[in-house]
Amino acid sequence: RSTVGSTMVGDGKAHCATLCMVMSAWAVPLMAFFGYLCMQESPMIELPREQKSGAAWGCFGSAFLYALTFFGAMQYKSKVASRPVARQVQMQEMAQLPDPNRY
Repeated sequence: RSTVGSTMVGDGKAHCATLCMVMSAWAVPLMAFFGYLCMQESPMIELPREQKSGAAWGCFGSAFLYALTFFGAMQYKSKVASRPVARQVQMQEMAQLPDPNRY
């Protein structure tokens, strides 16, 4: 009997935390790069020159918030992993014994 399906069913929050970690790990360097481009007033970012400095700080701030999200999700996953796992209940059919005093 396979236990793969039963272990993955009740683990939705851990899967959500994993997704948050992956998305945050991808977003932190991307937002930091966008912030760098805005700070250097790169022509690759199509904004008026006077708005690029504010946009750079917005990108750096969002990179910081994504980093907090990553570490929060990582902390949640480590808390879930350290929790004791409930043991599996073993079901067993009992044999019917004849009762001598029944008749």
